[in-house]
Amino acid sequence: MKYKFFLFIGILLALTAHAQIPQQFAFQGVARDVSNKPVANKTVSVRFTLHQGSASGAAVYQEIHTPQTTANGTFNVAVGAGNVQSGAFANIHWSSGTYFLQVELDAAGGSNYLNVSTSQLQSVPYALMAKNLEGINDPQEGDMMVFKGDQWQKRPERRYHHNTGFGLPPSTAMNFLSVKVQIQVNQANPILTLMFSKAFGSVATGGGTGLTLNLGYRRVDIPNQPILEFDPSHAVPGFRVSLGTRLFIPFHGVYQTNLEPGTYEVGMVGFASNATTAANWNDGGLSLGTVTLEY
Repeated sequence: MKYKFFLFIGILLALTAHAQIPQQFAFQGVARDVSNKPVANKTVSVRFTLHQGSASGAAVYQEIHTPQTTANGTFNVAVGAGNVQSGAFANIHWSSGTYFLQVELDAAGGSNYLNVSTSQLQSVPYALMAKNLEGINDPQEGDMMVFKGDQWQKRPERRYHHNTGFGLPPSTAMNFLSVKVQIQVNQANPILTLMFSKAFGSVATGGGTGLTLNLGYRRVDIPNQPILEFDPSHAVPGFRVSLGTRLFIPFHGVYQTNLEPGTYEVGMVGFASNATTAANWNDGGLSLGTVTLEY
């Protein structure tokens, strides 16, 4: 006897928070004969094959089910929970491309399969794709996700800090010359994006000369810590301004740091080449500072 086979595919989406992600999705089929009568109350054998990329693409997984049809020929199975013939369902990377489901049927319940259909899975099994999120610990309200490689990851946490004010005049020792921005580092090795600026001027006859600038930091929750530069190779020497001139100098940098958890001051740092040149600079300029902290 010849049979028609009508297919209905459903994806399991009902998941509860913190529940284990089921490595399967629901499949419903209806078998009818050429007279459109259901193949009722009968054990049938159904073979499922998942092809990657196209209907004739590589077979990444295959399994067999032997469900019992109902009075109207309907049966339900969970693809991923059958008798595995090849591959591993848990190793399928649903996000890496398209997949096609081939369905074969032996209505007599044996292994003489007839090809019924091969169709693209139009909807990614999102519950299965969510398996890639299981490694994310301690989710917080407002967390956002980004896709990297073959999995979703929590978007890096960002914290923004800013300050305005007036810095210190230059001296021969390394010091903060701009306004300082205090940050709290909660996780080791954050990425810092820094934007600092200050208006420098001079009323000395020869103007201001011999100033070296960079971006730096100092830990303040441990006493007597030195000021350090994020990257000494980024220091810019030889800044100067003319008599009666005020020059707005900006500094910007992005650093993958090795900072440990703690409290830090961050800002534009620098020093004058000698005491004479240090005395030629004013300290009347407005300063702005912004720090973005990313884990």
